[in-house]
Amino acid sequence: MNKSQLKAVSDFFTNSAVAWFAAGFISPLFSKNENLEIMLISLLLGIMAACIFMIFSLTIVREEHQS
Repeated sequence: MNKSQLKAVSDFFTNSAVAWFAAGFISPLFSKNENLEIMLISLLLGIMAACIFMIFSLTIVREEHQS
């Protein structure tokens, strides 16, 4: 892949991380969910997914800078 393609893929993973963080972490804080267990699972999954996507994004950026 050339540098512009790597940048596009990196941006995709960064935006996916932001989306997962918003959906899994921020939105349960404002919803009227009365089940604490489901809220905690949603928070945990949102943080984990955001971290995974950010790791992918940072790996791609690192590869871009090394080449």
